[in-house]
Amino acid sequence: MLQPDARVSSVHEVTPSWLAARGLEGLLVDVDDTLLASTAATVDDGVTDWLRGLLVAGVKVAILSNGERERVRLVASQAGVPALALAGKPFKAAFRRGLRLVALPAERVAMLGDQLFTDVLGAKSAGLKAILVTPLSPGKLPHTRLARRLERWVLKER
Repeated sequence: MLQPDARVSSVHEVTPSWLAARGLEGLLVDVDDTLLASTAATVDDGVTDWLRGLLVAGVKVAILSNGERERVRLVASQAGVPALALAGKPFKAAFRRGLRLVALPAERVAMLGDQLFTDVLGAKSAGLKAILVTPLSPGKLPHTRLARRLERWVLKER
């Protein structure tokens, strides 16, 4: 449950053809340390262009984040995608709400995020594929930095 289906170093590796090759038509995306560093104020144009490129290619995309409402709203509005903030990951209910935003069954959707214990665990328990991206920062909060250490240990055990 804690092992991702795929690992990428950047969100830009997840292209429409990469998703299609894995039978995926939808993508739920985390915000903090996935789309922008936890200390950054705005998403850079490259990330916004990446999200828009997915949409133009027909990939159904939504943001699913435990982040603050205003921060998530800002990112979603820049990219033109629906979003859920303070979602409650890793609980299945959060992922079911995310699936409603993309209107696809779980087996055709992946969660792209930077944390094993929220993004990967929650996605796998809800029947989605899980893509783990290298975090953009060590984390702003002490519990996030601790979780990163545990994640490294779990991933080494593979």
